[in-house]
Amino acid sequence: MINLPIDALTSETAEGGDVSPEVGDTVSLNDVAGEVTAVENGIATIDLKSVGGIPVEYAAHEEAAEEMPMEDVEGDALLEAAMAADEEERY
Repeated sequence: MINLPIDALTSETAEGGDVSPEVGDTVSLNDVAGEVTAVENGIATIDLKSVGGIPVEYAAHEEAAEEMPMEDVEGDALLEAAMAADEEERY
């Protein structure tokens, strides 16, 4: 995920006003620039640099998710917590 200033995603309405996207909207990014950082087995890895001339900032929570190995997640504990929450909702 990347962070961009909302101004980079604002578009003009037919009446000449500006409209900004909201959560859940789909946006198209024009003039995306990136750097190829790796090529392996016919797949290129791209490091996004800018969108419409505005520098890209990678979201911090993506890095945190990458740092947590899946084997650290206690599957049984998560399942028990979900089942307990379901039980509470029924009462």
